[in-house]
Amino acid sequence: MALGAHPARIALSRRVHRSFDRPTTALDPHRCGRRRRLPAEEAAIVAASAEETGAEHKRRRELLQEISDRLVLITE
Repeated sequence: MALGAHPARIALSRRVHRSFDRPTTALDPHRCGRRRRLPAEEAAIVAASAEETGAEHKRRRELLQEISDRLVLITE
């Protein structure tokens, strides 16, 4: 299938990704490129940030998980 075969689908996909970029950026404890392999040192930093236990970090993590769960459940 040629890249230009479905320009409307590609445009929709890009709009969806952009619409979730702002809330994900605000809630993610350590925003980084998710589509590339991280060097071990950077991966360790990202993993450590996910394990933080502060109240604000916990609130953001729970909110991001709630959004993710709802998106998955709404498509069933």
